Amino acid sequence: MRRIITGVDDNGKAVFTRDDNTPHVLRMGNFEMGELWYSETPDKIDRAQGDAAAAYVGAIPDPGRVLMRYVVFPPESEREQDEHGKNRVMSSDFVLEESDPGMHTTETVDYGFLIDGELVLELDDGAELTMKAGDAYVQNGTRHAWRNRSNKNAVLGVVMIGAQR
Repeated sequence: MRRIITGVDDNGKAVFTRDDNTPHVLRMGNFEMGELWYSETPDKIDRAQGDAAAAYVGAIPDPGRVLMRYVVFPPESEREQDEHGKNRVMSSDFVLEESDPGMHTTETVDYGFLIDGELVLELDDGAELTMKAGDAYVQNGTRHAWRNRSNKNAVLGVVMIGAQR
């Protein structure tokens, strides 16, 4: 995914600091997740032109850190399976639950938008809501799973803020 980053130069003028591709992308079969930006939780405008996402690889931001990412969810019928016949959907540090595939909990507050496609957001009691492109959500550290029951990829954009429970 292309990312465009702006900043402020030494003269106080707005400038483009980056126009490039996502520096880190995790692919497992046709599942894809890429980090677009990673920083401390800002309390002031930073003039630094650095790119912490270029060095960051991981699934969950630490408390006080912010991670912007995109996720491409293939249809459930097309997901790659592991040697035990279970769907592979995340990296090893994401802590998926063995007894309930896809369910997981993150120590984050997430602000997200469904960019393309359709996804079902399932909560731990089995409650489900279907999201369509243009829908937004806020997730407060809840146990959940994303289910793509459609026949095309779904693309999610999310800003995750690391938090303590």
